[in-house]
Amino acid sequence: MLSIFPKDHVDKEGSPFWSGPKRAPSHIEFDANNETHVEFIMSYANLVAFGLSIPECRDINKIREMAASAQVKPYVPKKIKVKLPGEEENKNQEPEPAAPEDEELLVQL
Repeated sequence: MLSIFPKDHVDKEGSPFWSGPKRAPSHIEFDANNETHVEFIMSYANLVAFGLSIPECRDINKIREMAASAQVKPYVPKKIKVKLPGEEENKNQEPEPAAPEDEELLVQL
């Protein structure tokens, strides 16, 4: 999200994008010694395992060991452009003239 909408991003009115109920996400480093981090990993992994009908693992020490030893590639954000509602470009173009065969069909109708 931050690669598309940086913390200083403003909308078309010039108001900060990250304001009101929208809060900018922040990066958290995984800590295998933090009980909350390990419990989140265990819960999420077991939800995915249940959904895929594979055996779940409830041994928190084994989860901690696997998570601590996991090698994760650094995140590289994709370069994409997102148009928000109301920010679409107005295409003030003349409608294309009807083709001759379309005009004949309209006259017949």
